[in-house]
Amino acid sequence: MRVVISLHGMKTRGIWQNALVPELVLAGFVPYVLDYGKLGALHVARTGSLDAQVSWLVKEYDRITAETGCGRPSVIAHSFGTLQIGRLLQKYEHVNLDKLILAAAILPVKYPWAKMLERYRVAWVVNDYGGNDSWPKLARCLLRNAGESGAAGFRDTHRGLHQVEHPYHHHSDYFSQGNFRHHWIPTLRINKRSIVDDLYFLLGTLADKHGINRQGLRCSLLAEPQRSSGYLEVVAGLHLGDFIKGELDIAVRLNAVGVQGVPATAFNSAREVTLRYNDLGMLRESFGKAVPSHQDLRWALLLPVPSSADNRKCAGVLRVEGLEPPSPGLLEGGLIEDDTMNIVLRRLGVHMSAAT
Repeated sequence: MRVVISLHGMKTRGIWQNALVPELVLAGFVPYVLDYGKLGALHVARTGSLDAQVSWLVKEYDRITAETGCGRPSVIAHSFGTLQIGRLLQKYEHVNLDKLILAAAILPVKYPWAKMLERYRVAWVVNDYGGNDSWPKLARCLLRNAGESGAAGFRDTHRGLHQVEHPYHHHSDYFSQGNFRHHWIPTLRINKRSIVDDLYFLLGTLADKHGINRQGLRCSLLAEPQRSSGYLEVVAGLHLGDFIKGELDIAVRLNAVGVQGVPATAFNSAREVTLRYNDLGMLRESFGKAVPSHQDLRWALLLPVPSSADNRKCAGVLRVEGLEPPSPGLLEGGLIEDDTMNIVLRRLGVHMSAAT
């Protein structure tokens, strides 16, 4: 059973949860909407009642996991709800989460997510933070243990922590049906932690086998954001390595031709495709200055990710790239037939196919 707990912020009853519930149900999740009333920041500051709220929350967590048999529920938390979840994880060792989506978080920017993720207390964390959100900064001043991570992001880095900056968002701009359907629900559906763990293992294996500096390798997973959407894009959070700002935002039409359409070629024909240095130069020229591209990029391999339902079709495309010259023979084709690569591609296909 896939359970999603939602937790609102201060001075509200979290009306947005009423719109979220049907979206979760349609996607096959069991929603649990938690409501602790219109608790205000000044009340919490005066009474120091955060721990009392966390004591209430752990009882709710224990009740929900007992009722459903789900040992790792996912959580979507807003504002003061994020502070409660953060303290819950720190205080109670038996609490484990699958995905955790934070919106307008008021947790400290130094919250130890890398430790939590390495210990698998939580499998995947999304931090949606807004450039026009003043409340996290105010919360840092009013509440003990609070911080401005909902406005500035977290300082920790980890492959299981995906931070998304929304430059124009205010404190409550995350609660649209479109955001639920196109961002939060897909994140809940896909086993992103297993995917990035596989990609991390793959880059290490490639570096060892081909004598490549691992820091010079990067990869990203492209797929159709919706079935039959007609284009490919990098799946949110499913990338590793040194990417510059905006580089992961490129969409590739499935009917694109030429060097721009190489990912589409790999997807449509289910075959390995190579981009060499000269090809990448042509690609930069074709896009122009409007699309950023890492100037140190030397080569790219586009590898079809087979659908678990039909190996002749693709669930996505894995793009493996190098920021340093390739080792001899790496770009001569046949990497898709490497045992390790083949296993990883099939595992990726299982995860991506299960999410559709």
